[in-house]
Amino acid sequence: HETLRILERLTEKTTNEDRAPEPTHSKYRDYLFALDGRLAGRSYRDIAEILYGPDRIGPYWTDDSRGYKSKVIRAAKCGLALMNGGYRDLL
Repeated sequence: HETLRILERLTEKTTNEDRAPEPTHSKYRDYLFALDGRLAGRSYRDIAEILYGPDRIGPYWTDDSRGYKSKVIRAAKCGLALMNGGYRDLL
């Protein structure tokens, strides 16, 4: 999906001079990217690599805690809830 391709491009490693300041982390941003990824048919691992980077995901994806996997699954569920009317609670 186009949004995920744009996010991938924006999160590629660049020199410090080229990099814009990182925005404040937002759980809603993660929710929407995870939702967009799932609707586009992406795997939870693909989404995790886009959100957190392949270097952070690689060694921890299959560990016993399943921390990142759980975060992405939860984000996708929250994104789906927002899409199905939960956004009204934010208004």
